[in-house]
Amino acid sequence: MANPLFGRFANFDAATIDSKSGEVAMLPVTNLQDFQPGKVWRVTSGLDKVWVVLDLGTAIAVNLVGLLATNVSSAATLRVMADATLSTIQGASPSGPFDYDSGTVNAMPKRDLPSDWGPGPVLHFPSSAQTYRYWRIELHDSGNSDGYVQAGRGIIDAAWQPARNVQHGWSWRTSDESPRVSSISGQTFVDVRPKRRFQEGDLKFLDASDIYNSGAELIRALGTSRDVLLVADPSSTGLRLAQQTIHGLLEELEPVVNRVADVYDWRFRVGEIL
Repeated sequence: MANPLFGRFANFDAATIDSKSGEVAMLPVTNLQDFQPGKVWRVTSGLDKVWVVLDLGTAIAVNLVGLLATNVSSAATLRVMADATLSTIQGASPSGPFDYDSGTVNAMPKRDLPSDWGPGPVLHFPSSAQTYRYWRIELHDSGNSDGYVQAGRGIIDAAWQPARNVQHGWSWRTSDESPRVSSISGQTFVDVRPKRRFQEGDLKFLDASDIYNSGAELIRALGTSRDVLLVADPSSTGLRLAQQTIHGLLEELEPVVNRVADVYDWRFRVGEIL
């Protein structure tokens, strides 16, 4: 099990963003920079290559790229490119070569999820951090039976991956807040609402540089009001990767505890945004 990733959305939200023609006018690409994943970007034509180009303003050491709440099909593929020059990755069919190119890969984990899962993430983890200013994300899904490709949130980040893994005993759960009432005759009626997922765990024995340079800054920047992407095990695949990935909020700001000398502990709890 790989160490968890905690991704922030600030880089994606601050980026200058361009996209493929064919998007629905009322559902523009800038919706990917909105907190709510239900406020989607939708493209209805040319689904064989749906793309987003990002200018981050400065080069960033990226280890996490993704589009969340997508509707891609089981046949969808993904390609991620980056370059030091914007013109190299712009347009409908840039020819490259690119400074970084993932090649065409499966649009995981969404393409591997059961049909009743609903919207799901498409994630890419470069094998090593790639430091570039200009990035391009492509989805290829010409056979999508919905007749469109959409996504609800975008992320590109130098995500924090603690040097020590989460402690054994970490947990996840599903919360169903659907109200239930019983009639006089004993029948039960349920007002069905979407279920939310939670993950929590303990990070222990973190050294000072890890917690102060990364962990504390994540806590300060996010609070309980800015969204985070938690990938509990980025080495997992398919359904398990989706189950261990939550786009949500820190439920509480637990204290960073100085265990001894320059050794620190922190407990996290993330609740899903729907």
